[in-house]
Amino acid sequence: MRQTRQVSRRDFLRLSAVAVAGASAVACVPAAPATEMTDSGEAAPSAEMVELVYWYDNSYPEATMSQAGEEFNEANTNISIEMVPLPYGEAIQKVYVALAGGEAPFDLTFNHPMQRATYAVRNVLVPLNDYIESDPRVNVDNFYPGLVENLSWQGQVYAIADGAHPMFVMYNPRLMEEAGLQDPWEVYQEGGWTLEKWEREYAGALSVGEGAEKQWGRTPMSRTIRLENLWIWGFGGDVWNEDNTATVINEAEAIEAWNWMADTTKMGFTPTPAEVEEFRGGAEMMNTERVAMGFFHREILPYLREDLVLGQVPLPEMPNGPTITRNPPEGPGIYTGSEHPDEAWEYIAFNTNRGHELLILAHYGDPTSPEVAESDLWLKQGMKDWETPEVIDIAAAQVTRVILHIPGIREMDALIQGAWDEILLDRKTAQEAMDEVKPDVDQLIAEYREEYGDF
Repeated sequence: MRQTRQVSRRDFLRLSAVAVAGASAVACVPAAPATEMTDSGEAAPSAEMVELVYWYDNSYPEATMSQAGEEFNEANTNISIEMVPLPYGEAIQKVYVALAGGEAPFDLTFNHPMQRATYAVRNVLVPLNDYIESDPRVNVDNFYPGLVENLSWQGQVYAIADGAHPMFVMYNPRLMEEAGLQDPWEVYQEGGWTLEKWEREYAGALSVGEGAEKQWGRTPMSRTIRLENLWIWGFGGDVWNEDNTATVINEAEAIEAWNWMADTTKMGFTPTPAEVEEFRGGAEMMNTERVAMGFFHREILPYLREDLVLGQVPLPEMPNGPTITRNPPEGPGIYTGSEHPDEAWEYIAFNTNRGHELLILAHYGDPTSPEVAESDLWLKQGMKDWETPEVIDIAAAQVTRVILHIPGIREMDALIQGAWDEILLDRKTAQEAMDEVKPDVDQLIAEYREEYGDF
């Protein structure tokens, strides 16, 4: 039997609030131990086969993850791993449902910055610091800024990135040329790539046509505070106050950012919420060539048309604050209920190295360190022919700050996005919407601080 972690009723209600009801558990069935023979022909005792289960989000390329599992199994005689993909968009909820049952059927689960603190305060994952310090195979000291911090909480590391994902602007050079616009990467190199240039001048010039022929300048703003915060910072505002006891998304600088983001859609430069329904995500927007620019990381590449050629340029200079992009890593962590944490660490060590290489070859993950960025694997095999390695390097260096994903941020974000919808639909001004949602967000912060202490 696995160790059972008790979940309080309050935990259960919170987990269930964001969970998809009826998610099925995945069984972990131990294999029979391998049998060896002595010289006399009798069965000799052998090490018991340990079978691990890894639940991961299937935004990862499944063929690559399967290959990683197969290579790990071939390299280990007494450990095997079952790779279990969870549907994108439902993965975290399915993990929460399993945890709410008190006994989750996995040894490792993927970790994302959005749930790092919540997992940490609820004792879901094993701190990895001791493993890292004692294992020379895993060196996080040379990781790019933000990669370790984004998967840590209060000094403890809970997962290790198997790829970096710095975000930048991708654009359609053909549409740029047809509109008579200078290539954005050239504009950046000349020092003229500003937010005004990108989201007003260029997005406006590229938004043309009507109905089925309508073309937009850029993809819509993603509905999450972990991206909206880049604009809030860029206008001089913030998401939390200095001691993380309240949100400040309704203060003047933040309101200026909310208005800017909303106006980009209201001016017709991005698809409206209703128009977004025509597409199955940002990749399809770019594939149809009805949207000229988007803010992405390279996870989108496996979903783009093979013949589609795009350009890349870093996030532009912001109006009143720093230009900071997002580099959201993901990686496996060890479940505290696993009976085999040491064997699970063996997979993490493998994944940090060989798993990272396989994701680079699949055009999914970016280098986690400058050393990998200078390798032949990356420069000769890891990128599409049309990609610009300098842009990816600049984007990785732009991660000079990471939003604090405080416990309960997913619940808080849901409230904030409800307010954002009110702004986009012209039901409320930005000031009204954010003033109204602030007390609810602050109440959640207070509840989490009361239960788990200061953060």
